[in-house]
Amino acid sequence: MEKPDKEVARTMYRILTESLEIHYSEMIKFLAILIPSLTGYGVILSQYYLADTSKLTMPLVIVTVIVIIMQTWGAWSALAMSYRFRYLQLSVSKIERHFRVDTLLPKRFQASRIESPRHRVLLRIAPEILRVHVSIFIVVVLAVSIASSVILHEAGYDVILVAAAVVAIGWTMYWGAIVYPNKYNDLFKDIEPEQGNSDSNGG
Repeated sequence: MEKPDKEVARTMYRILTESLEIHYSEMIKFLAILIPSLTGYGVILSQYYLADTSKLTMPLVIVTVIVIIMQTWGAWSALAMSYRFRYLQLSVSKIERHFRVDTLLPKRFQASRIESPRHRVLLRIAPEILRVHVSIFIVVVLAVSIASSVILHEAGYDVILVAAAVVAIGWTMYWGAIVYPNKYNDLFKDIEPEQGNSDSNGG
């Protein structure tokens, strides 16, 4: 097999590492999902207590569901970005192995499979900073659904809101613990077998 051109490989490496850095700079955009949805929820909640609650029961249910959907979308987006980040990390790792500089790096920084149930449940597909974002989205879903369920218990909407939260968190975990890790692990079939001999997937 023809060896890759060293200058081309270096250029690819620079482009890939710059792409990894861009991922981190884009993470602040997730605040655009979190803050407006929580602000809207806070407004409708305050109006619920200050006004005639019977007239605002359905709006509170609708806003709660919208907030849950938005947080789920945010978590899903963060996981999708995480998969792309890991793809770039894997590409960078392969170039590092070609130039034999991977031995100079901590093993935790090297790409590796995500196989153990514990690492899947902990959403190791996501780098640490994105894992924090996903965790915040999940916490917000729980907090909003529990708060609204308690408030609307007598109106009979608590079951619906709890069910919405369960579906939202289940959907997030399905993609973060099953789909994206499986897709990522499949990428290792195209590189050296020893590349993915552990799941010390750092970030």
